[in-house]
Amino acid sequence: MDVLDLKKYYATPLGKTARRLIGARLRALPSPPAGSRVLGLGYAAPWLDRYRGADREVFSVMPPRLGVVRWPREGLSASLLAAESALPFPDASIDLALVAHGLELAGGLPGLLKELWRVLAAHGHAIFIVPNRRGVWARLDSTPYGHGRPFSRRQLETVLERAGLKPVHVQPALFVPPVEHRFILRAAPAWERMGRTFWPGFSGVLVMEAIKQVYALRGQDERPAVFPDLQPVTTPSLGQARE
Repeated sequence: MDVLDLKKYYATPLGKTARRLIGARLRALPSPPAGSRVLGLGYAAPWLDRYRGADREVFSVMPPRLGVVRWPREGLSASLLAAESALPFPDASIDLALVAHGLELAGGLPGLLKELWRVLAAHGHAIFIVPNRRGVWARLDSTPYGHGRPFSRRQLETVLERAGLKPVHVQPALFVPPVEHRFILRAAPAWERMGRTFWPGFSGVLVMEAIKQVYALRGQDERPAVFPDLQPVTTPSLGQARE
């Protein structure tokens, strides 16, 4: 799929419903404080508007495999085309990264995560929207979530932990069946409530928040850590950073 396919999909009734339901899960997570730098990676444009304002700088980066479209619709464009393994940002310059249609479609997953770790600040957070391997949406190629590699919750946690990103929250979303039927789409909020209560492991997507792990030098008289000469440093949550 390319960026035009994704843009066209999110303009359909089913795409608008998916956008709204995933957006509700994003709103359940803490917002970055004023003055933060926010990066949307992959095709995160449908959800980036919520981070605008409060003196935040928001960028939308789309990889060459997808192409690029203008974002936002009004005002100066803040979208650019860049390789996922060579982001045009300094080290530790991004406070929050929102990755959508990124992990499952990435050609080089380790390179993407390594570069994302580089640009995230020491207290930086990343939010990943990925297809759930156990859900129905990943089994149908009629939606973007049926393309690429889906993840189970444990698989996603393992991939992120190996990249130095510690998962802290997961928000399942898209329990509504992926069909263009007016009655089902109208009942989408009820599907979400029932799904989160009775079958939370079978959502269409996983919305997972992770914190960048940073390591500091140890003293010579201290016991060695898991990594030679390194030990983890606790980073604050977004809520603590905002306070």
